[in-house]
Amino acid sequence: LEVLPVVKYPSLAFESRDAQALLENASVAAMKRQPEAAFRLAQEASLVAHQVGGPQQPATSQAYDIMATALLQLGDNEQAATVMERAMLETIQTHGVDSHVTVSRYQKTAAVIMQATGDVARALQFLRAAAYLRQLASGPRHPELFDIYMSMSEMYASADHLDKADESLQLAMGLRDEVSPAQGAQLLHKLAEVRALQGQLRDAVSLEKEAHAACTALYGAADRRSTATDETLKRYMTLAVERSRLAQRAPEAPPAAAAAPAAGGGAAEGGAAKKKKKRGGKGKKH
Repeated sequence: LEVLPVVKYPSLAFESRDAQALLENASVAAMKRQPEAAFRLAQEASLVAHQVGGPQQPATSQAYDIMATALLQLGDNEQAATVMERAMLETIQTHGVDSHVTVSRYQKTAAVIMQATGDVARALQFLRAAAYLRQLASGPRHPELFDIYMSMSEMYASADHLDKADESLQLAMGLRDEVSPAQGAQLLHKLAEVRALQGQLRDAVSLEKEAHAACTALYGAADRRSTATDETLKRYMTLAVERSRLAQRAPEAPPAAAAAPAAGGGAAEGGAAKKKKKRGGKGKKH
């Protein structure tokens, strides 16, 4: 059964060329890391779009998106997160919940919130919504789900929820056939890292070997990605060997409970023998 997205776009008859031109200039300014100019141009574009076509226009959500990026560059993190969430609401109203644009905006909102506030739980809410909507619109094997699951694993790992990070990577592993070999190699490397943090070094070594082989086949042995996976593999192998040696050297714990009474008993017997000897000596003196 194929699931096709039902996308609800508003009429584009009221789109303003002036607003689009302002948005293009704002995007260029943001890429050049000119946040003041980017914010001003995007804000002007949203006002023009509102005057021409009303409050709910695709240009408005795009303007808020650029404004949030500019605020991040200016260091106003809390305001950036607030404006990005507003862009998210505008996108839902103009494109519908099952639009590709909406899903992408959910992903970017999560990234902005994570960068701006470090609030993992808040950011993950948007990523989970993105995953749900992408499955709803395009089915459970859409390649974009791979990127969502990878982002979720990174956020879980940053909060030391390694089990959840592993679960997200396992979901991504189920989509490995839907993505490029390069993405597959990246997945193996990330999963090896999580397993190493969990103390599962044998799994980490096996996964990193596979990642290194994939990188070597894709980029050649001299490429930095191949050398990086090779160094990581050697590190995991060293850790695994050290752990194995420590386990072999660990002495067996003595049966303390059984040894204590035996030691006590021996001391008592020795004391009784000494007393008996003293008594015997006195008897002989008489």
